[in-house]
This record gives sequence, C-alpha cells and structure tokens, in this order.
Amino acid sequence: ELSLPMRKFLFGTSGGCVMRTALVRKRIEFGWTHEKAAKACGISRAYYTNIESGRKNPSYGVMKKISKAFGAGIDHLFFEQ
Repeated sequence: ELSLPMRKFLFGTSGGCVMRTALVRKRIEFGWTHEKAAKACGISRAYYTNIESGRKNPSYGVMKKISKAFGAGIDHLFFEQ
C-alpha cells in the first residue's frame, strides 16, 4: 500500500497532474534551462520537462538523480507541502 505522501505525489490532491514548483524554483535558482537541467540529471530534455510539468512521474532512481543534481532532498523537490 502506498503512503499518503506517495499517493499525493503520484496522483495529486485532485487526481490529476501536479506541477513540481520546487523543481521549477531550483532550476531557475541555478539559472539552468530545461536542457541543462536534464543533462545534469542524465535524462532527456523532454523527459525532464514532462517531470517538471507533472505530465510524467519519475522513478525513484530518477528522483535520486534529480535530487543529486540540484543538491536537494527528494522530499523537498517532489513532496512539497
């Protein structure tokens, strides 16, 4: 069974996609384009953009890559309250 934070992450509070505002803020803080952020994370630009906009949900492994690239915790980037 999924925990409440994981259910919110996967399905959002309304059942739809959830934009990851903390991820957007971090990318802007770093001064990175989608392309540069994706390269730093080791994923394609299209996939990164889809994750950031909430159209795609990353695997735990990809969340770890993104967190490492931005120097922030998974909880901060993906489970923001």
